[in-house]
Amino acid sequence: MVKVSVIVPVHNSAKYLHKCVDSLLAQTYENVEILLVDDGSPDRCPQMCDAYAEKYPNIKIVNIYHMDQLKKVATEMAAEQNALLTAEDPQVDPTTITQEDVVK
Repeated sequence: MVKVSVIVPVHNSAKYLHKCVDSLLAQTYENVEILLVDDGSPDRCPQMCDAYAEKYPNIKIVNIYHMDQLKKVATEMAAEQNALLTAEDPQVDPTTITQEDVVK
């Protein structure tokens, strides 16, 4: 099964982060890597990201200094060519990533 990397920009989004990450963890597609890209957000986001990364081996934290570096840094870290960039505030439907959609 091909790995899909989901890139989540994290900035002052503590209010929404749990909902977003939990919905990504609930994907029916099983081989999902979640890259939480944090620019040193002044809210609780860094601690929340650390807690997720400690609990789930498929979650990685990418620390950057400016959000304009987001796409470059995160796509370099993505495990495969199959990457999805999402915002940190939505709840993602559990069937957003499907085997049929993944390039083989």
